[in-house]
Amino acid sequence: MAAAVSEPIRILLVDDEPTMIGLMQSILDGQEAYLVDAALNGEEALAKVVRSPPDLLITDL
Repeated sequence: MAAAVSEPIRILLVDDEPTMIGLMQSILDGQEAYLVDAALNGEEALAKVVRSPPDLLITDL
């Protein structure tokens, strides 16, 4: 019996610091289980959420 192939977990990173996004992406991109996208501000994040809702949203306050 073949193993079930699961869809990757879609993660949206939202941070106004490109360095932090780069750091988080470098950590998460190495995992096949994750599909990582990023936004630099709330407006960009909302547009991405509407277009393709993530499974997980990581943001700074």
